[in-house]
Order: sequence, then structure tokens, then C-alpha cells
Amino acid sequence: MILYRFFLFCVVALWATMWVLLIRSEVQPESAGVRSLPVEHVLRNAFQLERDSDLWISNGVAHVGSLRLTPKTNPIDGTRTLSFSGRVTVALPDGGSQRPGWVGELTMNPDWSVQCFHLTTVTREYSADAGGRPVRATEVEFELRPPIHRGWYVVRVGTDVMDHHEFSLDEVGLSQLLSHLGIDESTLKQFPAAKGSPPEVTARKSSFSVRGEKLETYLVTVSLKGQTLLEAQLSEIGEVVHVQSLIGWSLEQVQQ
Repeated sequence: MILYRFFLFCVVALWATMWVLLIRSEVQPESAGVRSLPVEHVLRNAFQLERDSDLWISNGVAHVGSLRLTPKTNPIDGTRTLSFSGRVTVALPDGGSQRPGWVGELTMNPDWSVQCFHLTTVTREYSADAGGRPVRATEVEFELRPPIHRGWYVVRVGTDVMDHHEFSLDEVGLSQLLSHLGIDESTLKQFPAAKGSPPEVTARKSSFSVRGEKLETYLVTVSLKGQTLLEAQLSEIGEVVHVQSLIGWSLEQVQQ
């Protein structure tokens, strides 16, 4: 039950984050920093060259997982798709571990507005008492469709559907979802960008050292009310080289 509740909370957290960074861009494009020309230039390079980015996930001490990003552009209608997949290992206090894996896709129109965000995660819980064998698998499937302002999720444990819920992409929908999950609505206060100005996304030319070699890069920064949430270094050919988050976790390019 603890694992189930953990996944439900992740659904809410992910939706709130996506709502802030993506959906508000759809509803209020004139105030979304991601539409500024420098950032569009960086994104356009990544989707034109269509280079995969293979990254290690680090918790600040060691590599705990991996992530692959794959940008594609439909040559017919200009639709852009960012596919992503990966996994991470999380140690549990009882000596066991959880190993979430995920696969997803973000689809955008030529003007960068979001058509659909789809994510499926599967977590296998491993028990030290069971000789390190998986004892349970939990799957969460999650989808947002900003054009119709709707979203849904379903949670499965094994072959059993534990929960399913549809919601609107607004504050009313978030409040109803929190109530459905039995989560205190004060949790919404952890996402201050849900009210007021959305995060600002900027880009500028920079450089980054990899194994002593200096690379010319673009630095993309996501900030909110003066606080840097995320910094990403992208190479001139569109590969993600390094990402640093506010919580200390980072992404590092896998060296071939």
C-alpha cells in the first residue's frame, strides 16, 4: 500500500509540473518564456538534427540510472515528438530496493504547443528477504491532452487495476484529484507556479568541459521568481550534455 500511495503522489506531482511548464504555455503563450527566439533556436537545432541523448542519472554521489531522449520531426506536417525512456534504482530502508522504469512521449505542434504527453512507468520492488528477486510490480499510465484540457491515469498492481481517474487540466481538476487520492490539498502549495507567473525559460551561448575538453554549448535555464529550477547544457548539434536540478540530482552524458 505504501508503494501504491507513492505512485499516486508522483502522478499528482508530475501533472502539476507539466501543467506549469507546458500547459500554461498552451493557454497563455504570450507569457511563456520558452517561446522566446533564443530558446526556439536551441530546440529547433535539436529537432532538425535528431540526435539521441544518452545520459546517466546521478544522485550527487553515484550513477543510479539512465535516460535516453530522442527528438523527431514529422517532415509532412512539422509535428515534433520527444520520446524518452530510462530507469533508476532507489534503495529502501529495509535493505530492499525499487527500480522504476519509464517510457513516454511528448508531442508538439510546429508552434511548440503541446498536443499530448503520455507516460508509462513500471516499478519492480525487490526484497532482500526474497534473495533480491522482484516481489511486486506497479504500473502507472498517465496522459495529458491540453487541446481538450483533459487528463487521465490508471494504476495497476500486477494484473489488477487499483485506481483510475480522469480530470480537467485546471485548478479545479487538481483539487478534485487531490481529494480523490486522499492527499491534503495543502500539497498544492508546494507548486507555487500553479498560481501567478509561469517559470521563465531562457537560453544563451556557453561552454562546458567534458573530460578536459571544452565544448561550445547552449545553456538553457528554467527559473521561477529568481530561483533556478533547472540548468541544461546542450551541444551545438542538439545533444544534451549535462543537466543540473534544484534538488541536487543531475544528468551526465554517457561517454562513448
